[in-house]
Amino acid sequence: MAGQRNTSGIQLSASGWLEDHNNAKKELRYKFAKEIAKQNPKSIIDIGCGTGLWLEIFNDVLPKNCKFIGIDLDENSLKEAKKRSMNNDRECEWIALDVNKEPEKIPSADLAFIFNFSSYIEDISAFLNQLTPEKGFKKIVIRQFLGDEIKFGPFNTHTQTNIDSSIKASMDGSKQIKYFDLDRLMNAVQKSNRKVVFQDFELFKAFSPFSDNAFPYIKGTAEWTAERVPDNERKAINKWIKKAEAKKDLLYFFSIDWLSILS
Repeated sequence: MAGQRNTSGIQLSASGWLEDHNNAKKELRYKFAKEIAKQNPKSIIDIGCGTGLWLEIFNDVLPKNCKFIGIDLDENSLKEAKKRSMNNDRECEWIALDVNKEPEKIPSADLAFIFNFSSYIEDISAFLNQLTPEKGFKKIVIRQFLGDEIKFGPFNTHTQTNIDSSIKASMDGSKQIKYFDLDRLMNAVQKSNRKVVFQDFELFKAFSPFSDNAFPYIKGTAEWTAERVPDNERKAINKWIKKAEAKKDLLYFFSIDWLSILS
């Protein structure tokens, strides 16, 4: 799986992985997008847009006079996003930018999206301070996965505990991605000049037999996890994947995202 990296080597950003993730959660994502559309923005910017999957969803729920801006470090992802938007019939702009190095170059928009991207931001407080109302950023919309609340099983208690601790040990030292980022993110939001006007936890849940839309994401997550745990736990996960493929055993999978709007 090689961390499901994109062509720039960024973990959990490969095109296929993003597509699988999007397909599994598409119903939840459309529900969320329809709620955000009630803000009636004239422009939106997706910071860390990847291959443009979120903007594709928003294209279906926002009027055509709303401008879309996508920013990403990976130029191949941007090319795919641009291709995806060819029939959008709206103004779109795609910008290759390292927002950690040059956050001041982020163009303003009514709504700024930070969707599962805080994990890649080196200094969130400084970053949020760049997205000010004075610069034209009316509101910031955040989605962030909870790295320690992505679970699948069942396993015995010892195995599940070892899986959790092994993932923490593996990812805590990563300089590229902050996998367990909710506390850091919420502390930065608390210290910002923004006010939280909406927040919620979004639950994605699935039980076996897993649907064809959900299983590639579930299997990919399990395989990614298996690469980061000891041999005994890896064997248990691989056995779990085979059970999921056989569609006979009672299995579960869930993940949680924090949703918020800052004004």
